[in-house]
Amino acid sequence: MNDNDELLAQAFKTLVRFEKNLRRAILADLNRGYGPLWPKKIPSPTLESCEAKRDKHLQAGWGPGRESMLLDYADFSELASIIDYCWNVFECRFGNKQIVLGRLEEIRLFRNALMHSNMRPADCPRMIALCEELNGKCTLVLEEIRPPKERPPRIKVVPEKMVQEEVLIADEEALAFFEQMKRVLDKMSGQLEGEFRALKGYLLQHIARCSPVLLEYVRDKFKELPSANAIVDELLEALPPPRPSPPQAQWRTKKWISWAVNQYIPYKQWLIKHGQYDSVVEEQGRKYEEWLYKLYPKMLAQTGRLVFGTYTYIKREIDKGHRVLWVLIDNLACFWSPILIRALLDNDLTPSEGPVYQLAMLPSETSISHTSALLGLLPSQITNNDIIGAFKEAWHTRGVSNVHIVSSLDELAEISQYDAELFLFVYNRLDHLAHTPDHQLDDREEEIRFVLSKLASKLSLAVKSLAELGTVRLVISSDHGATKLYEKDKKLDVPASAAEDETYKEHRRFIRTTQLDSLNSCDWFTLPADRFGLHDDYAIVKDAFFISSRPLGYTHGGLTPEETLVPLLIFEPGILPRLDLHFEQNSPPVRPGRPQKLSLLVSNPFPLAIEGLEIVLPEYGVRFGPLTIEPKTETTTGERQIELPPKIPVEGGVTYVDLTAIFKVAGVSSSQSTKLKLKIRQLYVSEIAEEFGDMF
Repeated sequence: MNDNDELLAQAFKTLVRFEKNLRRAILADLNRGYGPLWPKKIPSPTLESCEAKRDKHLQAGWGPGRESMLLDYADFSELASIIDYCWNVFECRFGNKQIVLGRLEEIRLFRNALMHSNMRPADCPRMIALCEELNGKCTLVLEEIRPPKERPPRIKVVPEKMVQEEVLIADEEALAFFEQMKRVLDKMSGQLEGEFRALKGYLLQHIARCSPVLLEYVRDKFKELPSANAIVDELLEALPPPRPSPPQAQWRTKKWISWAVNQYIPYKQWLIKHGQYDSVVEEQGRKYEEWLYKLYPKMLAQTGRLVFGTYTYIKREIDKGHRVLWVLIDNLACFWSPILIRALLDNDLTPSEGPVYQLAMLPSETSISHTSALLGLLPSQITNNDIIGAFKEAWHTRGVSNVHIVSSLDELAEISQYDAELFLFVYNRLDHLAHTPDHQLDDREEEIRFVLSKLASKLSLAVKSLAELGTVRLVISSDHGATKLYEKDKKLDVPASAAEDETYKEHRRFIRTTQLDSLNSCDWFTLPADRFGLHDDYAIVKDAFFISSRPLGYTHGGLTPEETLVPLLIFEPGILPRLDLHFEQNSPPVRPGRPQKLSLLVSNPFPLAIEGLEIVLPEYGVRFGPLTIEPKTETTTGERQIELPPKIPVEGGVTYVDLTAIFKVAGVSSSQSTKLKLKIRQLYVSEIAEEFGDMF
């Protein structure tokens, strides 16, 4: 090879490396700027061209292996057009638009000449220099990029998880980081605290690039160390959840609730905890509010959906012959229910069934929703001011006469001395902590964790003492959730018709009024008493608005998902068994060396539903889910593309690949790592392949 050939070869290698890094940078910045909806933000002709080329390639099913990511089908000029069209997300990486587009155009001309064997060796140094200059910008990690000062900071979105059912938004940077860390873990002993501390520090510095799958690998590697589980749990809590998928107006109620509980609320909790704001997710919350406001009057006739129907679940357990300890927790928001569930499990209580999610009465405020949940009546049906007397009378009409009211936590320890079918304990401490202003608490979450752990311990003793007399069920419900308002949220003036009572002053999210017609429909949801099952007319502020002054702690009374959705939990004495799902291939045998379709059959043999199931084949960047699997049933995943190495080890027509699953059981996160058996389609026996080497 002469000097000119070496120069051309160097130019080609430099160009290939630059083009690969350019695609990665474009994908990372589009995800950072627009989230999972980025394909809708690039030029329409470019999107249509890429989709057409990808579909043609996948339908052909033969030819050289190629990833199925959308940007891999964009040609060089289309990549430049994306940068030009979406410059607002690339400015912080490339700096000057005219310069970078000029550089790209110059590289494109050199590239065409090189690919058609017409490039002059004398032009190679210039092309190499241009590629190296831009390659340095393309390989900057996101943490090193600072957004322009005039734009507000965007929320960093974790790309590793699916953000809508059976739709995958891939991120090469996250996958590359996972592969890098897996190689590092393979070289570690997994036995040394020093190794683990160093690894923890590095992962915390790059937490936005981590994924639950990676952290579960870390847990498994260091499983012999006593501190491993607690530290990995700490890292998992620091991870941003996936951004919610866009809600659809045609969804049924069950789908809306599932979306809110499994997607919107976890992400909203992370935003609140880290003081972040995401306008796209706030808009999704508005759609939920509109849905609930429209459907709520019809729900008043459906006792199972709203908290006033809690009594139906309790009566069902009593009819089965169980004593019931009912704990009504004021303000058990979905933010905090996983803390309580974990504490109950740690105290040897196990769920009889998965959580049921109910909707608060409107307005989502204690004097309305709490009393309604307690008595099993609509607010407009409540006429007795003696709540304890009304409670006992309501249960007497349901055929339950032996009712005992537990007055304190300490009395729970002596509960078995009372002859009753139903025990009621109302717990208000959580609501008090939620409303306390930030500056009066050192760490609100630690306080909540402490009081819920103490409550779980007391409840466990009470349930076990009752279990000595017969079968028992612990039913935990709530009246409403909570939200946290931002300083930037909109303030509304107090309407002249508002009744400025203590309830209004504490919450600042709703008013009692006599003049609904005078309120602006852009800012207010109006609740006429006759249509919403109330004694008086109310109005609730829309979005994250507040009236007059912003509450400094958590508040409630609005229609947001986090204010209106609460869990209903049913537990019994016992230990939650280890949950191992079963995975098997549900598609034809896979041919190595070429893109192939893969789907799985997943079996849930347990009496509890599996929710938010995500399945990852980390070596190949393949992800399935999220899925929900009902108890003792099985389901199939959608199809994904997988490409196995041409010479992957095969024995008896099968090979094994790593599989990690992440899911929730009874509202608690869990995971499972195993090997997936894949059936392989072989065209040649192994002896022929070995004899002829790379020919096959």
